[in-house]
Amino acid sequence: MSSNKNGYQFYVVGTGLPRTGTMSLKVALEKILPGRYQHMMDVLPNPKPYIDNVLNEKASDEAFKSFFTENKFVAAVDLPVILVYERAMRLFPDAKVILTIRDTPEIWVTSIQNSVCLAFGTNGMYNSFPDNLYYWIRPHLPNLETCLIVLKREKVCIFIMNV
Repeated sequence: MSSNKNGYQFYVVGTGLPRTGTMSLKVALEKILPGRYQHMMDVLPNPKPYIDNVLNEKASDEAFKSFFTENKFVAAVDLPVILVYERAMRLFPDAKVILTIRDTPEIWVTSIQNSVCLAFGTNGMYNSFPDNLYYWIRPHLPNLETCLIVLKREKVCIFIMNV
């Protein structure tokens, strides 16, 4: 496993989008792995450290890795790690990668609309969800060859390659 001199190990990089069972994955991992877990629900109260250390492309690899090791995270699922999963895989090469999915893109869109969109309202980035998800997520993607997202009104097709 990806461990350091203190015996710390980072075990899992979750690459599934929100509303694909990431919270259930986190709960299941908590039953079998001791330690802390990063999930979007943990990020919402204080997103700045995640923006500065995880999503900031200018942050060094050491700063990125240190963010997880110093916080003693043993796994990261959901946002924001899904936007930088390749970097996490490279810096924690022994970590397992778990991709969670929904049965169909339509079921996923309905789930997002009935949860996230309601929680955050219909203004801002969710105003024309899912059409504008691409514009929100695109700046965080390493390149289109890695993660190609094709969005059409009421349909979302996600192709994740090199996982």
